[in-house]
Order: sequence, then C-alpha cells, then structure tokens
Amino acid sequence: MSIKSDLYIEIGQRIHIARKGCDLSQQELADAIGLTRTSISNIERGIQHLTIHTLFDIATVLAMSIYELLPEYISDEQNQRVLELRSLASQIRALQEREKQIRGD
Repeated sequence: MSIKSDLYIEIGQRIHIARKGCDLSQQELADAIGLTRTSISNIERGIQHLTIHTLFDIATVLAMSIYELLPEYISDEQNQRVLELRSLASQIRALQEREKQIRGD
C-alpha cells in the first residue's frame, strides 16, 4: 500500500472509533453531514477519499478537533533519532543501576 492509502485508512479508523465512542450509527453520522451511509462506510474503510470540509463536518458532529482525526507522521530520520534516544536512555538507566550496586545502595 502507498502512504496515501495508509493515510486514508488511518483517518477512516479514527473516524470509526470516534463515531462508536459517540454512540452514533453510520446512518446518523451520514444524515448529520449530508452523505450516504455507504459513503461513511467507505470513508471509515479508507476506500473513499474525503475532502477537508467533509473531515471538518465529521469532526464537528463528533465534537472533536479535526487534528484528532489526522495521524501524526514522523520521517524515517526522526524515527531513527527517537530509537537512538531510547537506546541511550536505556543505557543510562543500566549504568545508574550498576553504580547503585557498586556503592551498595
């Protein structure tokens, strides 16, 4: 799958979870924003792409920010830095534990 497809799938999953959390059916959400139930189903599965104003309408009905429906993506370089920092933090904790053992704490 492409990054673009993955993006729509993830947005759809977030919409699905939020809709269920609001105890709304696909039909109720569709009626509230002027779409069909089939469109909502396709959006939630990442099959149908949606416009920014449709995303805004959905977020409004679900009483949330549009940003809560968008995934956070980080670049491979940023991801590598995060992994390196986690590794360094783990090494520091291990050294601190070793130092405690040596001191007899």
